[in-house]
Amino acid sequence: MVGWKVHLVALMVVLVTGLWREGVRGGEVTYDGRSLLIDGQRQILFSGSIHYPRSTPQMWPDLISKAKEGGVDVIQTYVFWNLHEPQPGQYDFSGRYDLVRFIKEIQAQGLYACLRIGPFIESEWTYGGFPFWLHDVPGITFRTNNEPFKFYMQNFTTKVVNLMKSEGLYASQGGPIILSQKMSIRTLKRLFGEQGPLYVQWAANMTVALETGVPWVMCKQNDAPDPVINACNGMRCGETFPGPNSPNKPAIWTEDWTSFYQVYGGEPYLRSPEDIAFHATLFIAKLNGSYINYYMYHGGTNFGRTAAAYFITSYYDQAPLDEYGLLRQPKWGHLKELHGAIKNSSCTLLEGVKSNFSLGQYQQAYVFQEETGGCVAFLVNNDSKNNATVQFGNKSFELLPKSISILQDCENAIFNTAKVTSESNTRIITCSQTFECADEWEEFLDVTPSYLDTSLRADTLLEHMNTTKDESDYLWYTFSFQPNSTCAEPVLHLVSLGHVTHAFVNNEYMGVAHGNHDVKNFTMETKIVLDNQMNNISILSVMVGLPDSGAFLERRYAGLAEVEIWCTEDQSYNFRNYSWGYQVGLCGQGLEIYNEQNLGNVEWSNITAVNQPLTWYKTYFDAPESSEPLALNLTTMSKGEAWSPNAARPELASPFLAFLFSPKRISNFVPGEQLLTGLVVLGGRFLQFRGLDCRDHPFDCIRKDEIDDELLGDRRRRGRPPLHEGERGFGRWVDVRDQLLPSLHECRVGLLRRHDICREGVERGPRKADVRMGQLSSFFVACQNMANRGGRSLGYREIGEIAATKNIQNHHHQVGDMSIEMLPQSVSRRSVDEDCPKRTGTLWTASASIITMMVGTGVLSRAWDIAQLGWIAGPAVILLFSFVGYYTSCLLSDCYRTGDPNTGERNSTYMDSVRSILEVLLSQIPDFDQIWWLSIVATVMFVAYSLIGLGLGIAQVAANGSIEGSLTVISVGDATETRMIWRCFQALGNIASA
Repeated sequence: MVGWKVHLVALMVVLVTGLWREGVRGGEVTYDGRSLLIDGQRQILFSGSIHYPRSTPQMWPDLISKAKEGGVDVIQTYVFWNLHEPQPGQYDFSGRYDLVRFIKEIQAQGLYACLRIGPFIESEWTYGGFPFWLHDVPGITFRTNNEPFKFYMQNFTTKVVNLMKSEGLYASQGGPIILSQKMSIRTLKRLFGEQGPLYVQWAANMTVALETGVPWVMCKQNDAPDPVINACNGMRCGETFPGPNSPNKPAIWTEDWTSFYQVYGGEPYLRSPEDIAFHATLFIAKLNGSYINYYMYHGGTNFGRTAAAYFITSYYDQAPLDEYGLLRQPKWGHLKELHGAIKNSSCTLLEGVKSNFSLGQYQQAYVFQEETGGCVAFLVNNDSKNNATVQFGNKSFELLPKSISILQDCENAIFNTAKVTSESNTRIITCSQTFECADEWEEFLDVTPSYLDTSLRADTLLEHMNTTKDESDYLWYTFSFQPNSTCAEPVLHLVSLGHVTHAFVNNEYMGVAHGNHDVKNFTMETKIVLDNQMNNISILSVMVGLPDSGAFLERRYAGLAEVEIWCTEDQSYNFRNYSWGYQVGLCGQGLEIYNEQNLGNVEWSNITAVNQPLTWYKTYFDAPESSEPLALNLTTMSKGEAWSPNAARPELASPFLAFLFSPKRISNFVPGEQLLTGLVVLGGRFLQFRGLDCRDHPFDCIRKDEIDDELLGDRRRRGRPPLHEGERGFGRWVDVRDQLLPSLHECRVGLLRRHDICREGVERGPRKADVRMGQLSSFFVACQNMANRGGRSLGYREIGEIAATKNIQNHHHQVGDMSIEMLPQSVSRRSVDEDCPKRTGTLWTASASIITMMVGTGVLSRAWDIAQLGWIAGPAVILLFSFVGYYTSCLLSDCYRTGDPNTGERNSTYMDSVRSILEVLLSQIPDFDQIWWLSIVATVMFVAYSLIGLGLGIAQVAANGSIEGSLTVISVGDATETRMIWRCFQALGNIASA
């Protein structure tokens, strides 16, 4: 009987152990002022951010396993609204977007999860995670107390929460999710005013009402309302975080940045493992921190067109797990040791009483003591340059510069943040396969449209993003122009608000210009050649990702803002108010020639010359046989996107990366499961495959010398100065960009999708252009016939005629008329859909305003002023101050835009530009700018005052029998010299105030 009991107990232990290995089992999650409590047990938790769409489902198990091995307890991820709801009410949770599968994989490996629903995420993700269709919702303002925004935000949040509930994934249901998070608006409160706090309170109430059974968190929102926990983001929260806003809330760090994002042309940010460990330990010791999330633990790849403006495809490559999922040592190992040291002392840290005291000028001790005798001490040396010897207890301790020693039992140092014992490793790239032979490639040259080829027309410049609806990075601006015969040596002058512009004149490539991450606006000036007859000017505007942060994201402006042709200093043509034709995307995108089944829709030819504009390239290859990650060397290519067959559906291609030439970005990750035997690459020259491993041998097989020699040779042949060692970033890209001509980019859902977004039109704009959607949707059918006409490229007018014929045969393509909003000249250049006040003033309203100002300053006092100063000084002073008034009026008009007076960001409200206290007070008068009748009243008063003054003057002259006065200062009665001087100054003051 005793033996049976022993076997029964053993069986129960095996069963319990098996359950744990199968997956974590959640429970009730609450919190107090010390930590989160899971099933009533306090926990110190280390978390790591891994974003499911920045890797592939095949990678998820390995990434999560390595995080667990590194001492991570929780996997944190954003939820990406634009991926999951590409159209209103249409949801996608498949493939890389399979959130449920990702959470279940976390559970299967025995870890917890933190779900950051957002739904605004920023995260260097295009449009901050918002789907672009949200931009077209009438009356919407993002991230504030705006009813349309709150409606769609609540819909998506509820959708995600209900999906997690239906799968039993919250800890209260036995699942792994122990925390949920909403994004804050702390940095935008000044701009949103009182509506900001109202939105925060509403968001807190809404999320809590969803009853997930787990706490909600807001990062960087120090006034987060109960019961939401306020949390910290940054690199040094142990020093910068003011702490929880309630003694009943724990100290939580939701983003401890292990590195930082990288932009094209920028250097990677290298944060040392010592610095990460120091600040994580300080957060625990100083603030009783009990939850630290590393952002990112694995950054991954911004596949396709998901990166925000100017961010490279690699994301947080310097994280403990690099872009490819390889361990980055010693960062991964050093943090693993820290986690072990903290967890060995977790009971004392959670239950003990904390005290702290000074050990020196820059030294501090934090001690946690239990009644039962347990003790843990943190000895801190804040001196970043010198070692420090301190006395603690009965021992002397040597502390390294900027370090913290953890003393178990307050006696023995078990970890020091500055002492790294993990061995370093190096990521090695070796050549696997090259594609340097032109015979391996075929090309297809896309069409450059002219004005007559387009069907979308407007009499002004359209905003880029609102026209493309994020269906393509590319928008053609076209117009026709016949110059005056005297236009010698013409120069094309362009001002663009982002991001890249290519110019074509009569199908000849003229040049390129671009902005960068810090300065999106740019100017292009290039000499062009014009015929004496009608010329076709085609300008290709290109986006390098959408913006991802800041207030009023829905009002941002991109694309052309100014187009001129300069002939001489005295002769120029301005095309702002001109007839423009537009084309969204490129022909190859509409034909989806990146799909193997559509390759025959165009005629591919052998490579004729490298670096032709608007060229598609394709090749076939056998996938390298390797279990290691693979990368493509695209340093000789310009902006574009690479495609490979989809593993699930080989007939379809998947965009695995977008690229933009940058010497800092040598290799681009290729998911192994996407490498079959077909590849279509857009833009650039030739490819080189590389395999990656962590073996200890030198970096090899880059062939950078050949690449640089070729580029330098191109520059010398064109008479350009050679590049110098150390030149980097966009500066270098500009220098060689005439040799790295524009490439193509995939159109995620094609032009056929445009009617889904624009069918109902946008009614807020004062001007609209009607476009027959049937012609636009049939554009694909027309393009498909290009390869069947003897290799002759069809013009867009001819394509339009074919499209009209196809509409007769295919009635289902016809969707009726579509209204597309145009941007009139008087509308702010930030956004076509901008709902801020427009400038509606005229010459008459401006005159009335001036008269109102004159009345307010006392028009009748001008006669007295001239009388005091005389007929010479009086008018002279009035003319002087009139000039001052004119000058300040010019300054005031320049304040209409911040920065450049023509292309800078518009101050859409009075509060955007006010600076003084008086202006702030006046701005509080509701709709003060709308009180139009006040000017009329003032004008009537001015006329009445003037008539009274004129009448009194005539009466006085009649009484005196003559016109009196003096060319200089007059003397009235017994006025003293001092009184006369005083009156002169008073007159000057009156005129100045007027």
